[in-house]
Amino acid sequence: MVPPRCLRLRAMTVPEKRSLRRGAAATLLYFLALVVLEKTRTQPSAAGDAAFAPPERAQTYCSAPLAEGDEGGSRVRSVTVLVRHGARSGLHVVGSGGAHDSWSQDADDWSCELGHKLERRVERWTSHYGANLQPATSDGRTCGKGQLVARGFRQHLRLGAFLGSRYGRSNWNATARSTNYQRTKASAAAFLAGFFGDETPPATLAWREDPATEPMFGVEGEDGRGIYCPAGARAAKAQLAAWRAPPATAVVREALPGVMTDAVRPTVLADEAYSRACEQNRPLCRGDRCLEGPALETLLSLADEFYARRYGGAAGGTTAARLGMHPLLTEILGGFRADLAGHGPRRLRLFAGHDTVVAPLLSALGVFDGAWPPLASRVVFELRGGGGGAGAFVRVLFNGRDVSARACGGGDDGRGCSLEALEARVGDLLGAESFTKA
Repeated sequence: MVPPRCLRLRAMTVPEKRSLRRGAAATLLYFLALVVLEKTRTQPSAAGDAAFAPPERAQTYCSAPLAEGDEGGSRVRSVTVLVRHGARSGLHVVGSGGAHDSWSQDADDWSCELGHKLERRVERWTSHYGANLQPATSDGRTCGKGQLVARGFRQHLRLGAFLGSRYGRSNWNATARSTNYQRTKASAAAFLAGFFGDETPPATLAWREDPATEPMFGVEGEDGRGIYCPAGARAAKAQLAAWRAPPATAVVREALPGVMTDAVRPTVLADEAYSRACEQNRPLCRGDRCLEGPALETLLSLADEFYARRYGGAAGGTTAARLGMHPLLTEILGGFRADLAGHGPRRLRLFAGHDTVVAPLLSALGVFDGAWPPLASRVVFELRGGGGGAGAFVRVLFNGRDVSARACGGGDDGRGCSLEALEARVGDLLGAESFTKA
């Protein structure tokens, strides 16, 4: 009898076995290298000052978790994602006269070079959405203030890819709305490309030219941004006026004399220090004086304290956050109601904004921990169930962590809370007043 073909295969020689092992090892190393490369591209730069050691707080701020979280699962029929933009150039120039908004005057301050491959991708997104997503530069290389840099693009590509893997990339009706800034519009475009795995994803990207009509800005009334609400604006201004520099501010003043004045909010100086640490791996310096070590840690702690009071303080911060985010939360929940009444593909709604959107939103929901939200942070709302309009549940997640129980006032049974419970919680943000009266 002729043995089966599989039994007539000859045994591998020793050299062949060695070759196979070398090939498998090379393949494993290749994939490990891809993982490491992707991780380092979204982490703070390792270049810059080799002697500079960013404190742990700076490292957590430089990037929110991008490829881990509890999002996803069965019966998800609609998802709303609100993101903070990714890594950017600094917003402020800090000189001997204090901190102020300005175009950077240092020739080597901020590089907006994206690299050939990423630049080609951004060009395709610009054409697809009809928005200029390229970073603005003064000389073709040096960034203007607040521009999304290469690491910021990659952060949202990776975040979008992760959430796309959790929810699936097909059968979506997707829309995105951004504030009218390059860093938010470009973050949205990168997120959508990552989510759908497509350079021209099946999604729209819109923004409102008039910031006074954009609910993401809340109702603080700063610089004419946000929905008109006198009560909210009064509360926000009262909280800002109540700020008094703690004694620890003296440590920062000694490190950078003449910069940390009473007129300068700690978040202004901390923003520049974070940008230097995250994108250039070097401290904030003026002349021969640099802010690092205990002085830098003190500044970042002061910035968190200021942030916690601004959006959760008793002098008006909590009230301003509750009134400010009521319109946006109402829009989000109204979208879920429309989804329950409709048919067709699942709905993905993306809102691209700022830390000044994420923080008050978390505060309004009762889940703000007082820390300045990291770059590329996300708040995710998942609508589940609800066949025929009944039994709909909502999960709320911040940077991948389920915070539904606190957001819904303790009504979470593991599935999230009922849509009705979250609607009631949002309605309570106004107290006994109507939004029109407020």
